[in-house]
Amino acid sequence: MKRMSVWLLGAVLGCMLSCGIVVAQDVAEEAALADVEAFYPLAVGNVWIFESEGGGPASTETIVESREIDGVTWFRLKGGVAEDPAQQVEEESWELWLANLPDGHADADMLPDEQTGEEGLANQRVYFRFPAKEGETYKLSADDDAPMMMRVISTETRVLTPAGAFDCIVYQEYIPGDLSYTFRAYVSPGVGVVKTETLLDGELIVDVLREYSLALPREE
Repeated sequence: MKRMSVWLLGAVLGCMLSCGIVVAQDVAEEAALADVEAFYPLAVGNVWIFESEGGGPASTETIVESREIDGVTWFRLKGGVAEDPAQQVEEESWELWLANLPDGHADADMLPDEQTGEEGLANQRVYFRFPAKEGETYKLSADDDAPMMMRVISTETRVLTPAGAFDCIVYQEYIPGDLSYTFRAYVSPGVGVVKTETLLDGELIVDVLREYSLALPREE
């Protein structure tokens, strides 16, 4: 009987310990997710308008929809080149799905299943890790022959744009050994991307934020 009591006590203590660990992990993940949500605001109605420093047409990026997928809220971002920025008429468009996860800001494609035809997320990845550590590098793609990589260039860079001055974290996408391509994104916490620099085959394309509007997140 004494042996049984000791066993029961050990089982109870073990359960309490494991439950405590699970609760602590949940709390830590919730806190990390809250930090990422503050870092990169996502809400239906958010609009970012960019202009090219080379004098090209303005482009818009708008969050038009949200969906709950496997317990995560994903947002459909629609972008393109605006013929008339005042009316947001787009002649070229693209779409990407975005979500905030405990380890950073993620993106994915929405593609139909080859067998069922039903749409589902594909190519999901954490694009902007947060918190960011200067000098950190991480893989964006699973291609071992030519992996797409991301490096945190800086965590404290001041950027001036037509929309204002922003303190930014600078992320650079690149392929190791390939000097023909880099993509650098300047991300301002609480705003999103405010500047991009794309180097492709020796040509540098710079886009800066002209104006933006952030909608309030919907209450659950």
